[in-house]
Amino acid sequence: MAHALSTMAHALGRSQYGPCYSYNGPCLSTMAHVLATMAHTLATKTHALSTMAHALGTMVHALATMAHALATMAHALATMAHALATNTHA
Repeated sequence: MAHALSTMAHALGRSQYGPCYSYNGPCLSTMAHVLATMAHTLATKTHALSTMAHALGTMVHALATMAHALATMAHALATMAHALATNTHA
């Protein structure tokens, strides 16, 4: 979408054969600038959303890593308890 807006802006900015270019060149230039600004705004918002999604994914990964660490510690405790029980039984 941002690319389409940018392409339209570029076409308007370069057009010398528009319907009213000779009378209304500044208008076409302004329209091109508006489209370019819209394209930039859309690209910026898309980048912001992508960055937030990446941050969320990183936090979820961190939580999963911590859960894995807790499970590993629980397993270690269970192994030690089993060793202790085996040693006591022997």
